Amino acid sequence: MQISEVLNLDCTVRENREEVQKVLRKIKPLAKAPVGEIPAEMLERCLKVLSNKYDIHCRDIYPDTSAGDKYIVWRSLIIDGETLETVKAVYGCTFYEVLAKTVIVVYAKTRNRT
Repeated sequence: MQISEVLNLDCTVRENREEVQKVLRKIKPLAKAPVGEIPAEMLERCLKVLSNKYDIHCRDIYPDTSAGDKYIVWRSLIIDGETLETVKAVYGCTFYEVLAKTVIVVYAKTRNRT
């Protein structure tokens, strides 16, 4: 599954949440996670390690309370620490969803670096 397809998954649907979990488990440090949903603490740690090692950072995570009718729409802005250019904006209906998708994007971007 392409990264763009994963980012467009609606995680309010159980099958889509499971698909995101499968993608997360392909990231080496998260492969050892306990059965079920990967804990947010593991996602946070993975994001910290990747950010420090590859200089790609989550600049902010912002809740937009007026964008959706039923949910808060969370946005994560990912930047390249060297150039300060925006790499990607990631959206989700829950904080966990946007955190998980942010980790996926940061990991994918680091695969192109040494």
